[in-house]
Amino acid sequence: MPDITESVTIDATTQPGYAGTPRVELSGTSAGVNASGLHLLAPGCVIRGLAINRFAGYGVSIDSYTSNTVQGCFLGTGVYGTNALGNNFGGVLINSADNLIGGTSTNNRNLISGGNGIGVYIVSKNARGNLIQGNFIGTDVTGSNRLGNSTGIFLSSAPSNTLGGEFTGAGNIVSGNTLGGIVLSNASGVVMAGNIVGLNRTGSVAISNAQDGITIISSANVIIGGTNIQARNTISGNGGRGVLIYGNSAVTTNNLVIGNFIGTSISGLQARGNGTNGVELLGVSKNWIGFPQADSGNLISGNAFNGIALSGSNASLNGIHGNFIGTDGTGSNALANTTHGIIVFDAPGNTMESNTVSGNSQNGIYITGSGAKGNTVLKNFVGTDFTGYRRVGNGLSGVRIEAASNTVGG
Repeated sequence: MPDITESVTIDATTQPGYAGTPRVELSGTSAGVNASGLHLLAPGCVIRGLAINRFAGYGVSIDSYTSNTVQGCFLGTGVYGTNALGNNFGGVLINSADNLIGGTSTNNRNLISGGNGIGVYIVSKNARGNLIQGNFIGTDVTGSNRLGNSTGIFLSSAPSNTLGGEFTGAGNIVSGNTLGGIVLSNASGVVMAGNIVGLNRTGSVAISNAQDGITIISSANVIIGGTNIQARNTISGNGGRGVLIYGNSAVTTNNLVIGNFIGTSISGLQARGNGTNGVELLGVSKNWIGFPQADSGNLISGNAFNGIALSGSNASLNGIHGNFIGTDGTGSNALANTTHGIIVFDAPGNTMESNTVSGNSQNGIYITGSGAKGNTVLKNFVGTDFTGYRRVGNGLSGVRIEAASNTVGG
């Protein structure tokens, strides 16, 4: 196809017989090296209702121009949305601002699956203000079966974008991908809300991303979740961590993980554990898991290793506040993380406050390693339900300390 150099609407939903799934297919089998299905070099274009597959480049490439919309397309599958016909580089490439991929209604949802290199790839400092909403990324059209890309969503040096949203229909399903679900690298100011990462569309059955659910690398001021129910991400069933935050300790600060379910079903009552830790902070400082604000705590339970892991000498001044760690969503019954609720390894000067850390298979809070000094544990319920009146014991110690100069209570 030629480059699109003027604003245009290509609306394949007007094709006779259209009933919610594409009737028009663009196949890239003979398109040539590095060719993309549609290359947008104009602002304000609208692409609807196409199946775009088997291109050597991207299904849709949006380059330099703003305010384009891609809705109701199948990118990487055939017209039935059940077979893998991936675009080699990726489903959608965005290198500009203020574009919309998907939307809040079912008719606007894109299916971005089927072995694309990356489902949605947002790259460059100019790629800001984009909305990725309501899409199935890594599943088939039913949202119930695996049809993965390599990585679901990848943001590289792309600041201030939104994945999902705090209203009905805005969340994406990012599951079934063969590497990670969502990866941010040097992409600060991103908001992720209302998404399901690692489960099916109902949030009840694991369709794991093979590695971590969400990975934050050398990025600041990222918000994962929010203080209302519709902002909650369910990050469960992934092969690695639910959330991993690491990178340059001077840069990777002020990230918030708040109000999410990590390691459980969407109901918060069944374990759908991530394969290692629920949340891991590796060598980074001044981040929050939970926050001193109403409804900011996470439910972090059912994970195969620890609920929360802090490690490394640079993992300092982080706050763990107001979470349920090892219980179900009611805060009353055990839903164990298989090892510890919280482990602090060689990490100094962190604060664990106002959490319920109960029902875990080993220790509730475990502080170990010679560098794990100056940590503070206060106002927590460790071994009880959230009221402090009912026993929900951890399997070993409530708080176990194997390091110097830490404080419990106050």
